[in-house]
Amino acid sequence: MQRGLILLFLVLILAGKVSGIIITEIELNPTEGRDGTEWIELYNNEEDNTDISGWKIFDGLASEKERYVIPENTLIEKGEYYIIEFGFCVLNNDGDYIIIYDSSGEKVDETKTLKETSPSSKTWQLCENWEYLEETKGEKNNCVSSEEDTKDEENFENEEEYKESEKEEEQEEDENSEKEKIKKIVYAEENSEPIEREVISLGTKNIKTEINKEVDNKKNYAWLYLVSFCFFLGLMYLIKGKFNRKNEFR
Repeated sequence: MQRGLILLFLVLILAGKVSGIIITEIELNPTEGRDGTEWIELYNNEEDNTDISGWKIFDGLASEKERYVIPENTLIEKGEYYIIEFGFCVLNNDGDYIIIYDSSGEKVDETKTLKETSPSSKTWQLCENWEYLEETKGEKNNCVSSEEDTKDEENFENEEEYKESEKEEEQEEDENSEKEKIKKIVYAEENSEPIEREVISLGTKNIKTEINKEVDNKKNYAWLYLVSFCFFLGLMYLIKGKFNRKNEFR
């Protein structure tokens, strides 16, 4: 019984230290590069407004380093965002993580190591996992709802890896599409119903090509010439006969 009460007491103490202030978005490498502004976004997930005066922002690589102290009288209302902008480039694009400590030195939140090696309008945003998405500074994160399209920081730690993954997915989709087309064609050939074809009956008539027709036309002209010539000879023979008869009567 006593052990149970002690455990419950410890749980309540630890729970009391858990803060509802969380890091929700990080701009490691702005579009303008070194001329741009790096920033982080905090969100108040508490049921009440939270005073974050004196809280400190650290980043970590080989070791933690203090980067920013939140001014006095800074309050985040419940459900609201607070943006911390750095006056110069402090975050490491090849790999960095952010830590928040409250005014008493207690760690409030910490991110995993994230990378953004190329300047971009995209930022790392906290959804169910950290995702590399279009910037939503001071607004609700543009989290992907579909589990299939979710990109977490464990698999994609920079923009190049993320883009390479998208290209691979597009290539895979194209290959699958081609395979489906081939399957449909094979299925159609194997399972198609007999096609009723019209039967054309050919008689004894010759099927003449254009060349055959031309030959036939020449033959017809030859016969015509022959008949005309015979007719002319016959006519000449009759005329000659009549002429000879006239000469006999004389």
